[in-house]
Amino acid sequence: MFPKMVEEIVTVSKIYDTPIGILAYAGDGNLHPLVLFDERNKDDIKKVHKIEQILIKRLLSLVAP
Repeated sequence: MFPKMVEEIVTVSKIYDTPIGILAYAGDGNLHPLVLFDERNKDDIKKVHKIEQILIKRLLSLVAP
């Protein structure tokens, strides 16, 4: 499941042309996507909120189909 989650994050990053870093503690299953953006840019902020919503839905669908 962990590789599928990483794959989903990479896919969303490419779709929205936005870098997303991943911090992970594979031993206990923690995964922390970090969406990188310019907080001074209002359009970036809106895009990040959309990306976060999409990531949450996609990743939750993997653990609770």
